[in-house]
Amino acid sequence: MMSHSSASQGGSYTALHGPRQIRLLRVARFPGLPLSQFEFVTADVEQAAPFEAVSYTWGNSKPGQWLHLADSRSVWITASLAKVLSHVVRASVTGLLWIDQVCINQEDALEKGQQVAMMAEIFCQAERVMAWVGDEDEYTPILANLISAIGSEPNGPHICQRIEDKGPLDPIKRKLAPLIDAPARDTKRAEMAKKRQNAVSKLLQRPWFTRAWIFQEYALAKSLVMQIGSSQFAPRDIDRLVTALFALQHRPNKHVELKVQAAHGHQSFVKMVHSREASRQSQPEFLRFLSNKSGQFECSNPRDIVYAFLGFANPPELKITPDYTLTPDRVFVTTTRASITARRCLDVLGLATRPPKGSSPAFQHLPSWVPDWTLEREIEADIWEKDDDNGFSASLGRPHLMEQGPDENCLIVRGNIVDRLAYVDAGGVIFNDETLLDSLDIVMNGTNRWDNLKTWIALDIRLACLKTAHLECENLPDPDLLIRTRLFRTLIAEGACMPTELLQKSSRPIPKVMDAARLARLLKVYDKNGYKGIEQRGGIFSGLLPSAAEMELDVRILRRHSEILSGRTVAITAAGRLALCPAKATAGDEVSILHGSGCPVVLRAQPDANGDSRIVVGQCYLEDGMRGEMVGWDENGASRLLLR
Repeated sequence: MMSHSSASQGGSYTALHGPRQIRLLRVARFPGLPLSQFEFVTADVEQAAPFEAVSYTWGNSKPGQWLHLADSRSVWITASLAKVLSHVVRASVTGLLWIDQVCINQEDALEKGQQVAMMAEIFCQAERVMAWVGDEDEYTPILANLISAIGSEPNGPHICQRIEDKGPLDPIKRKLAPLIDAPARDTKRAEMAKKRQNAVSKLLQRPWFTRAWIFQEYALAKSLVMQIGSSQFAPRDIDRLVTALFALQHRPNKHVELKVQAAHGHQSFVKMVHSREASRQSQPEFLRFLSNKSGQFECSNPRDIVYAFLGFANPPELKITPDYTLTPDRVFVTTTRASITARRCLDVLGLATRPPKGSSPAFQHLPSWVPDWTLEREIEADIWEKDDDNGFSASLGRPHLMEQGPDENCLIVRGNIVDRLAYVDAGGVIFNDETLLDSLDIVMNGTNRWDNLKTWIALDIRLACLKTAHLECENLPDPDLLIRTRLFRTLIAEGACMPTELLQKSSRPIPKVMDAARLARLLKVYDKNGYKGIEQRGGIFSGLLPSAAEMELDVRILRRHSEILSGRTVAITAAGRLALCPAKATAGDEVSILHGSGCPVVLRAQPDANGDSRIVVGQCYLEDGMRGEMVGWDENGASRLLLR
């Protein structure tokens, strides 16, 4: 049942009655006049009359203006929201709006926390989400014309197609290509083509696409309309246009270099679209989800890097209550600890790896076991996830048991130190994400794919470095034992990046666990042996060799496996094992097996006043240590290790 807010408490707001109640802004319009009257009404979120939720960019708090309500109260709003209101009021079909800046008492930390916890539910409940992307500009009509040219399909399916495959994206590309491409000698056409490209890249550069709160507002909406000035666009049309333009970037013989991928909001928009397509139940564990998304989004309050994504909290037993009285670093610590407690799992240690430059100043003192979600991840591919099928279980599936530490920055874990790093390859064979993107770009262009893949994996260069290290370092194993097969297996972490969807496409059975036959086949792909020129051979050998489609699939599988190298380097342990560890690891670091972690963890001793403690360097792949081979103690016989 809806009720009017009447009494005033704390200035402009009346206290909400119960944790499930929300405010809505009722808009009364006067026919023929540019005037509107506003008033608050309240209701339990499940019983509210049909309403629309507004998605927008807050902008600076100053300058701003007062929003005057019908009962003589006023609410301070940003200039950005004032502009938004003038448009969404005219476009509203329900006359009831939910706008976070107005409908939440921003001065009441308790209410703010309760309302923020319900925001995902509010946007799911809204009849429609009205997304204010920004003012109209010279490119808005061009954008509308491009959508008209490819054919508007507001309710059409999301197109997910590999760039080199044929499929439903092809007709759109054929319609779009002549509009955005023209030879430079045709000045007039080239200039118009450039404007059309800019229409999309400028759209994706608008701040709306990278605001953290937008993610769940877009992904969870039942229905959504994107508004630019007085023009409205269907999200699916924008999705199809962006997808087609991205694909056209990689075609041969193009006359104009597109900049869609370089646009600031491209990756964030792609992630929003994919999450909208996936059901909430299929989303990954929350901290992994957060690490894969948050670094590309922005918010004025760093606490919201966590709170803005709570609509995707998984598993259900993970309880995170927004609390704006906590400092931002405490929010990160309590969120991480809540996930570890709920899952009894330490795979968060694979997410906590920081880049060499470290965290931003506000988060310099985060414990090493807590991810800094204000940063994009240095390591994109994980060695182990709880639901992986590759058989990794370094601690034999033993769960993490929470224990009270001496302070909130400390995490007590159980396990043992099983080895240490004797040599870490820091000789320049460490690749960053830009190198990987360049590699994949060349592969998608169909040129130098073999040489480029070899450059990325660099098997023989790394092997030479390791053998040279044996001559310079004491107590390293016999270099003759460092054979190519061992190193190759380590460099792809025994197939840790498991491309399940690719394995399912193969006409032959491919084991999920990396056996000797599969490893040999992938090594042959790397070396080109047996594959080069097969298309021309035919004849008696055609039935004995893989088909062109199978060869291409092998390349794609190896390329996916090799993504594990991003942000990592190879090392040799004191016991002579090979390891693939974070690039910031150094000789002397310890290799541990911890209960709750599916793969070994590199630690660094950090003596302190409370006794010996350790910091987390990151998870690693360890030769002969991924399936419990190193566990020689009873579950109750593990050492107690203190992480800071």
